[in-house]
Amino acid sequence: SLWTFGVCNKKDIPAANFIIHEIHCSRNIEVCRYCSESVPKSEMKNHIESEHVQASACPLRPALCQYCDIQLTFNKLQEHELYCGARTEPCAGCARNIMLKDLKEHPWVCGREEKQERGSGTVPRLDPVHCLSFCLKVSR
Repeated sequence: SLWTFGVCNKKDIPAANFIIHEIHCSRNIEVCRYCSESVPKSEMKNHIESEHVQASACPLRPALCQYCDIQLTFNKLQEHELYCGARTEPCAGCARNIMLKDLKEHPWVCGREEKQERGSGTVPRLDPVHCLSFCLKVSR
């Protein structure tokens, strides 16, 4: 049978050679943390400098907003994310409007308070597990 090894992404490695191939690649090949390309360990520094550092220094390079996935130039990203992260989405667990920048942390505090300060009534709450699954869907 034939196998595929993840470090070098080489396909169709005969099963009889797989262990030797795996040992060789694990010692000599690395996966680039920026582009997931397989690169010889001895060339990784040059790869990062030539493919990623120089390109990432340009203020006009494309960047995605972590909240809405709109593509902007990098030099406008921070200002946009300050605004965009302050937008709110209602939480299905506690019925509060949660800022997008706080959605990842919200499931850990959602539902801990028994009453919400809206008049004198209580707000029905879901348990934190339901809130977690809702908030994770919204934050994507």
